[in-house]
Amino acid sequence: MDLFMDGLPMPNCLFCGALYGMAARERIGGEKMEGEELLHVTCGECDRFLVLSTVHTPTKMLSVGMITDCNAADYAKFHARKKVCIDDVIRVHERLRI
Repeated sequence: MDLFMDGLPMPNCLFCGALYGMAARERIGGEKMEGEELLHVTCGECDRFLVLSTVHTPTKMLSVGMITDCNAADYAKFHARKKVCIDDVIRVHERLRI
């Protein structure tokens, strides 16, 4: 089942209440585990953004949405960048302590 193509049931926009449409969805990221989708959704009425992560199995579907100010191009750019690791965080912390 391809939720992107088969029409994932979508919530209403949390800002203006409009229904999200199929034209407002874009896949984000590269390879995912089977059954996972990460979608960037743009409201056609107020142009606000939602990132929706879904996981589906033969018996259930789970989803988590997050309001964001990043557009789909921003997510593509961030996804292509090097991931932040714990050593990066420690280095920044040490430099800020000075």
